Amino acid sequence: MIKVSADCRPVCVQICWLMKSRSNRKNVFILMLVLAVVAGLVIIQLRRPPSPSLIRNVVLISIDTCRADYLSCYDPSHSRTPNLDSLAESGLLFENCFSQIPITLPAHAAIFFSRQPDELHVYNNGVAMEEQPLSPSVAEIFQKEGYATAAFVSMAVLKATYGLDRGFGEYHGDLPQNGRFYYTAKEVNSSVFPWLEQNSERDFFLWLHYSDPHAPYHPPDLRSQAAISLNGDKLGDYALSGTVYSVELDLRSGSNTLEFDVTNPGRTNPDRRHVKVRQFELSKAEGAADVTWEQGEGCLDGPEGSLFSCIQKAHVRLINSGAAARVALTFQLFHSLPPERRREMYRDEVEYLDSQLGRLFKKLAALKLDAKTHILVVGDHGESLGEYPTKQGRPHFGHIHYLYDAYLRVPLIIRPAGSESRKGRIDAPVSLLDIAPSLLSLAGIRPNRQYSGTDLLDAKIPARRDIIQATYKPEADKNRFAILSFPWHLLFSPEDQTYELYNLETDPEETTDIYPQRAGEEAVRQMRLRLETATRDILINRPVHEVDDATEKMLRALGYIK
Repeated sequence: MIKVSADCRPVCVQICWLMKSRSNRKNVFILMLVLAVVAGLVIIQLRRPPSPSLIRNVVLISIDTCRADYLSCYDPSHSRTPNLDSLAESGLLFENCFSQIPITLPAHAAIFFSRQPDELHVYNNGVAMEEQPLSPSVAEIFQKEGYATAAFVSMAVLKATYGLDRGFGEYHGDLPQNGRFYYTAKEVNSSVFPWLEQNSERDFFLWLHYSDPHAPYHPPDLRSQAAISLNGDKLGDYALSGTVYSVELDLRSGSNTLEFDVTNPGRTNPDRRHVKVRQFELSKAEGAADVTWEQGEGCLDGPEGSLFSCIQKAHVRLINSGAAARVALTFQLFHSLPPERRREMYRDEVEYLDSQLGRLFKKLAALKLDAKTHILVVGDHGESLGEYPTKQGRPHFGHIHYLYDAYLRVPLIIRPAGSESRKGRIDAPVSLLDIAPSLLSLAGIRPNRQYSGTDLLDAKIPARRDIIQATYKPEADKNRFAILSFPWHLLFSPEDQTYELYNLETDPEETTDIYPQRAGEEAVRQMRLRLETATRDILINRPVHEVDDATEKMLRALGYIK
């Protein structure tokens, strides 16, 4: 006896009814023939090897504070990044990708939600994102499609409490231990590799966040440190890496001497600044007498943001007004370097990261995941390496405060899996808003209609479109706004009512402000109108957020706020 499944019975009943009529037998025969052909095609399709369009694994790699021109596939004059170069050669490299904001959390929000940071009401680090019912995170879409989703982030400003964990089944984003700024790329890989081994048979969406180019530029193999002694007894060696140290000191009554003996490979003159000391704080035990401190021999007044600086050998006096007591000392040490050496250190960080990405790519290959995993690499924002002066006239190293090209142009490489995938270099202007639609396109998933970005795998990328950029107080010293209608870049400071205009094709380093000469032109006037309208709408609708004391302390330790 032939058994018919319940799902097929309605069709079988319909065929039997048709067979009762002689006039319908011909139609039934044709119907059955069509069904047989379709069934045959389904069987053939099932027997075929999967096409590239069916490859489902997707890896997003975001590199914090990474300038495009410090990857040698963009500009070979700075760094050597063979692993990222090889990835670019086998996929698509976007020569003009721009961030919306030079601040880590809102930049990543733009990546995951494909919306302007102000639309998401996320303007600075340290503030939790609001729910986004109309615009789900790209991770939420992958999770809904049945993917295993996991994130491994390296910096505290992206920890789960701020809202980027939505859609991730696993979110590894705890604070680095011992007061460090971020996990190194090697440490991130050490967490990721076991996860890949355990999930190699599943379809997955994986986000990896690396921070190694971020300040303080301190490659893991750098041997910069300060040997610190109290009253002649050595306390230990402490790295000049921005780590927040806390040590206990047994102070005698009266004057005590804290001695610094600094090893800084970037300095040769012992009488120049070797170390910047921040967050130098003493806390006495309850009931103990007051303990104060003062700079001694070898200490210098530090630059803004640090309490003081030291030459190679220096002393700090700790004055205990009571009996012998134990106190806790909290401090941070940063190496003090000339601009050219700081640029070299940034380069070393980028090259170190590239070597660790090479280990990641080899791991994917060893697990036989390389050929079935799409990879997208993007920077969240850039970094000034002394090209622009601070308001004190010193070369500015960092991000957040300004909207010039160095702060906002980022690398973007998409390596679709499969031998027939597109390759080449694309010069059309794109932005972080395009990342989420492109990630979904790689997996063959339709992007959310609320997304503002464009699928970059579509050959019809708009040749010109406005990219609104901004940075905000309190992390930035001023609210600043810009509109990029490539190649024109118009910058606006509402507080000063000043404008700057640059042509990124003829003046990519933005050294010559041409706004005074071009302000009257109709195209410039229209750009200015669009920028002023966007600025007004953003400032009117911006809610005021307050951060708690612990978050403020973290942001100060990271150097984001002064």
